[in-house]
Amino acid sequence: YGRYAVLGDSVSLAAQLETLLDDPILREKLGSALRQRAIDHFSWENAGNLIYSTYTALLNRHKAS
Repeated sequence: YGRYAVLGDSVSLAAQLETLLDDPILREKLGSALRQRAIDHFSWENAGNLIYSTYTALLNRHKAS
């Protein structure tokens, strides 16, 4: 997902930005994919599930000792 530039290379960054500015279809496609990734991986529901499972595992470990 996304476009990548060479670290510290402003010419590479400018080229990647120019590609996105010049191609609205690519920009829309990448934007949609990144929005879906954020929903799938970083939603409040996922965060809550992760916190819940972490606490459950810690409590179970504490009970076992």
